[in-house]
This record gives sequence, C-alpha cells and structure tokens, in this order.
Amino acid sequence: MSVCCFGVIMNNNNNNKTPVADMAATRKTEKYLTLSSAYRFEPTAVENLGVFSSTTLKFISELGHRICVHTGDARETSYLFQRISIMLQRFNSMLLHDTLPVDLPDL
Repeated sequence: MSVCCFGVIMNNNNNNKTPVADMAATRKTEKYLTLSSAYRFEPTAVENLGVFSSTTLKFISELGHRICVHTGDARETSYLFQRISIMLQRFNSMLLHDTLPVDLPDL
C-alpha cells in the first residue's frame, strides 16, 4: 500500500521513501524511451510545493552554468531558479483561484 503525503510516496511494505518529483521524472523517462537518438530528452519534474526532482535539479544547474558562461553573469543560475519559482507560484495561485466560488457575497 502506498500513501502520498506532502510530496513523498511512502511504501508501507519496506519503508522506502521516494520523492514524487523523482517518480514523475522516472515515468517520463520510461515514456520517451522510444524517442529518436537525434533528440536529447531531459525529464523535468517539480512538485507544487517547489521540490525539484534530482534530474531536474542537475539539468537546471547545468543550464544555468552554461548561460553564465555565455553571459558572464555568475547569478544566471539563481535567476533561472527564481523564474521557475515565480512560474510555480503563479500556477498555484491560478489553481487556488479556480477553487473559489464564482459569486461571492459582498461583505
């Protein structure tokens, strides 16, 4: 039996804890195994509370480093993570907004 709680899947059989983002990245990798070798596939997965999968963290860090080398600005990796964080916050706010009733009474 598996239970999902705060972004961690806990398997009751062997007490193995696997972050949900890592599980999603693994599923994406398996899904696109048949993709042509002409493409480079990088699974990216971020949980709603901002937890990155290990492969996503590595990819974003490498991408930020490459941008840094190109632009000469050592803060590019931080900027990239900030942009992703803002995008996630906006997405979460839209989800919250969509759960509110359409007609709220005036107070």
